[in-house]
Amino acid sequence: MIFDLLSCVGINHQKSDTSVRSRFALTKLQIEDLYQEDRLHPLLILSTCNRTEVYSLGTPIKELVDLLGGDDVDLFTQHYYTYSGEDCFQHLARVASGLDSQLLGDYEIAGQVKDAIKLAKRYKQLTGIFEKIINYSQSIAKKIRTQTNISTGSVSVSKSAVKFLLSNLTDLKNKSILVIGAGKMGRDTIKNILTELPSPNLTLINRTDTVAMNLATSLSINHNYYNNLIPQINEADIIIIATNAEDYLIYPNLIHNSKTIIDLSIPKNVHPKVGDIVGVTLIDVDELTKVKDETLKMRKLEINKAEDILLKQTVKFRKQLIESLKYKK
Repeated sequence: MIFDLLSCVGINHQKSDTSVRSRFALTKLQIEDLYQEDRLHPLLILSTCNRTEVYSLGTPIKELVDLLGGDDVDLFTQHYYTYSGEDCFQHLARVASGLDSQLLGDYEIAGQVKDAIKLAKRYKQLTGIFEKIINYSQSIAKKIRTQTNISTGSVSVSKSAVKFLLSNLTDLKNKSILVIGAGKMGRDTIKNILTELPSPNLTLINRTDTVAMNLATSLSINHNYYNNLIPQINEADIIIIATNAEDYLIYPNLIHNSKTIIDLSIPKNVHPKVGDIVGVTLIDVDELTKVKDETLKMRKLEINKAEDILLKQTVKFRKQLIESLKYKK
């Protein structure tokens, strides 16, 4: 059956830490380059702070490993996983629903998967039965999110960043906060800061100045220009960075005073040795997701219900595929 040709290769938070995941994270431009090369077809590539994965239909696993592993394929094979057939289909549904997230039920992943699908469609990577499989996995994920409490409550990476500040720092209203990056993660973080902190001294910087200015204006916060990044780094008490930069933006030589830095980016945007500086607290995504609260406890109670929906919907879809193939014959 054609369903059995579905396969996935990936690396995620369950198999590796942020330093390893950073080596294989892909920016939007890098993913577009891979699609344009058209070495393999069809493809769906997903790269988030938790994972980098590629899905395909009829492509040998080794070719998918080579695609993501690149020059570091030996390191990649020490941490990667594969899924095939129905296991692959269900894995994608788990990812999109938040069942496989570092923070159970993380609602941010749903948007990231949707964006990945839109990008693949733009480059005509989702066609025929492969597109049908991808779309149905998304409908299952939606059912899980709407028919269970797996995503109820407010738990996400951006939310955890703000919770970390509230739990570990005092006098936040008098501390200056610099957010670097105006993408989805940056925007969500800013909105959480504005919700949780009273009148924060908050400044936004983005590589494209007009994007920072427009977002800052809409949210009534301060913005600064990217060419002022270094002085702003030193003036800030708290830095939250979430960009798509392919390399470090903050190095040890740029830090001259005490501060808290939260790096939400994969690949990492802050050099690890920054954390060795006296007076500096450096937190990454893996540290942030080590949270235990009542919301997560409640979500865990929904896992069996979510898995039951996934199983029943997989059986239903398998029957639909068999019938459609019979009809074509």
